[in-house]
Amino acid sequence: MSFRGAGVPSARSSSAIVVGTEHGYHLLKIDGYSRTKELLPFGKCTRSCSFRVGNHSWHIRYYPNGNSNVVRHYTGGDGGGARCDADCVSLSLVLEPKDYGYIFLREMGEVRFSLLDRAGKPVPGCTRAAIDELPRLSGEGVRDLWPSRVFLSFPNFIEREELEASEHLVDDRFTVRCDITLMTEPSAAADPPAPVADVAVPPPELQRDMEALLLGEEGADVTFEVGGESFAAHRCVLAARSSVFRAELFGAMKESTGKVRIDGVEPKAFRALLHYIYTEAVAPELDDDADDETEPEDTPAATTSLAQHLLVAADRYNLERLKLICEDKLCKRIDVSSAATTLALAEQHSCPSLKKACMDFLNAPGNLRAVEATDGFEHLASSCPAVLRELIAKLVVAL
Repeated sequence: MSFRGAGVPSARSSSAIVVGTEHGYHLLKIDGYSRTKELLPFGKCTRSCSFRVGNHSWHIRYYPNGNSNVVRHYTGGDGGGARCDADCVSLSLVLEPKDYGYIFLREMGEVRFSLLDRAGKPVPGCTRAAIDELPRLSGEGVRDLWPSRVFLSFPNFIEREELEASEHLVDDRFTVRCDITLMTEPSAAADPPAPVADVAVPPPELQRDMEALLLGEEGADVTFEVGGESFAAHRCVLAARSSVFRAELFGAMKESTGKVRIDGVEPKAFRALLHYIYTEAVAPELDDDADDETEPEDTPAATTSLAQHLLVAADRYNLERLKLICEDKLCKRIDVSSAATTLALAEQHSCPSLKKACMDFLNAPGNLRAVEATDGFEHLASSCPAVLRELIAKLVVAL
């Protein structure tokens, strides 16, 4: 008899038995092997720097003359024989004592020491490996390690005669790699839910669409006459972005025929102003990250001039962010030809950072004399005499 109702899906789940692992390695370079043999007799060692693998600190002990007198018998094609560990280079891996009391879960450590060739690859037949459990807290306290506090020892890593006759001892140097893999006790883990399909979302399109609206002039309801050029735009867009345009287009000029004359603004600056209002981006001529597709007339002087005129227009129409963008770009373009006009501009339009940058430039040795010969300096002297007096006062103090 079935108790499952019609149309009711079966409950499904899955899990996995997993072993958590962490891996790391340390390269031990022996530089001056023959001298280490002379200075460190049998049973004496030197150690590597401490290094981290997993949550533990380790170091390697290096015994050039061995640390064990054990004789090992072996068999082979030549009938076998015996080797004494005292004839070998010995290596030991030490789990540093400060970590003994912080291992609460059962954890196994697999250690592999490998002699490396000149290319940094393990040499076949010159690898030693072992595995053991890390000491941890138990009901009886911390399990003791060997008296030497060595986690794993390899007393017969490689015979000294074999090492000295090999091509891997170069200029009295050789390198050993110690790989450590830590494994936690197997445990059950629920399988993660099936991944949700990723949907490719295109980048925002508002900037592109607003630029197309400006250039296409579709639905435009106001035309600006600027320096002999005409610019079509949309009242609602301008009003939303500029409080000055809002007051003009929906206030005193609300009943106008749709044509507005703008005096005191360069056509190129007004075009850049509209571009920013619609797209929140600076004109390509001012964009330092734009592709190098500038017009022939877009020289550094022309770019500085555009930034100056655009700053004036941004201040006039209360576009504070655009004004600060222009101020920042002019700070990076101060030179002898532009310093005076830019300083006058900074004073007239309340740009303190730009003013300071110009003052610092003029205070540099030789710059003021060079700027005095430009037409811009006469404009500065006639339009902003107070700034000129401030500059002279600073120069006098510096002297």
